[in-house]
Amino acid sequence: MDQLLAFAKEYWVILALVLVAVFVINTFLKAVFRIVNIGLVIGAILVLGFNYSPSAVVEMGRDVVSGVNEVFVSTVKPLIESEIKDADYTFHEDGSYEIKTKNIRITAKKGDPTATVYYKDFSFKVNIDDLGVIAKEQMKQAEATH
Repeated sequence: MDQLLAFAKEYWVILALVLVAVFVINTFLKAVFRIVNIGLVIGAILVLGFNYSPSAVVEMGRDVVSGVNEVFVSTVKPLIESEIKDADYTFHEDGSYEIKTKNIRITAKKGDPTATVYYKDFSFKVNIDDLGVIAKEQMKQAEATH
């Protein structure tokens, strides 16, 4: 028992950090567990209550994901292509940059192939190649001049 107390006194900082890490990981895992449980309950209700097949439920999830992509392609991408010429570019010391137009804000990091596009209350993670040729060229020109 004396050895355990001596160990705790000598390494109390490490023990405190381990306890904090355990609490943080526990909270994160509980949140993930809740999300998975909610998804399972919704899937079970659809399969059992509404007579959907499990493959139909999976297909619904894929349709939602493709629907988000369709919204981006049909509304946001044309706006980017029309407004990117008049955009304001802001470069930060950490290598990230922000592009603001009248309706859209794009944030990305130099060398990263993905960007986050903010349009109204929505945000989309997209590949920079998906922004269009004009947007990609404008971003490269802005990076080169900075």
